[in-house]
Amino acid sequence: MQNQEQGRQSFAKHLTQSEVKDHIIFFSYTDVAPFFEFQEGYLFFVNVTDSLGKAWTFIGTFYMNPEIGKYVSIKWPQFSSEKRLKANDEVIFTERPLRKGEAPLKKFKLVIKRKIRLFGLDIWGELKVVCCKCKVSKSCFQYLLTFANMKNQEQARQSFSKHLTLSEVKDRIIFFSYTDVVPFFEFQEGYLFFVNVTDSLRKPWTFIGTFYANPEIGKYVSIKWTKFSSEKRLKTNNEVIFTERPRHEGEAPWKKFKLVIKRKIKLFGQVIWGELKFIIVS
Repeated sequence: MQNQEQGRQSFAKHLTQSEVKDHIIFFSYTDVAPFFEFQEGYLFFVNVTDSLGKAWTFIGTFYMNPEIGKYVSIKWPQFSSEKRLKANDEVIFTERPLRKGEAPLKKFKLVIKRKIRLFGLDIWGELKVVCCKCKVSKSCFQYLLTFANMKNQEQARQSFSKHLTLSEVKDRIIFFSYTDVVPFFEFQEGYLFFVNVTDSLRKPWTFIGTFYANPEIGKYVSIKWTKFSSEKRLKTNNEVIFTERPRHEGEAPWKKFKLVIKRKIKLFGQVIWGELKFIIVS
């Protein structure tokens, strides 16, 4: 995640457990020297705006310690409590330009980022909290994390895909209109063929495909994948994506695919499609 305000100065750190517990944050003075003039024992205001546009004022204090040198504390009990900060959250203070008519005091935009593990990947997202007054604490907060869009990293290769139906999940078979797969297979009614794939864990699989012709719906293809469907615990509406991959040197001259399964989940109030991976432990 790149700083989108690179032209402005900022200071940042990851919170420790004690800082979260005590609702206070510490910086070495060298981290904040461009922003504040050191005066031992002096209290000062830190004016910030959070990611929701809400203004906050924290209390800072300068200290001098013979062992660790100059440092700064910033107290933010209400902010820390309302945002439900956790150890290892990253806090980023970015100085913003003064607006017309504002007092000549430094002001900052404050961003909180949190790491979560999603589908086997560590993702840092911007944390925003909207507080509402109700008795159930869990429903008081709506967490919104901003993620980079999941982009197809194999755009230059051809693929075919679909969302699974309930009957396809139940019967462990998947159907495609022949028009969806025509770039990959030559139609031969009643003919059985192999579909060779590698899953997201690089495990090879071979499925059995069959060509059909129906006077009402036209040409279509079925692909049986009984063991794969069971092992991956596929569900209705999962997206399956077959992407043709180049043949490796020495491989037989038939098509091979990379197979990706994506599942939709609701995370912190947001709908996210993520790649599904399963490791079966005996």
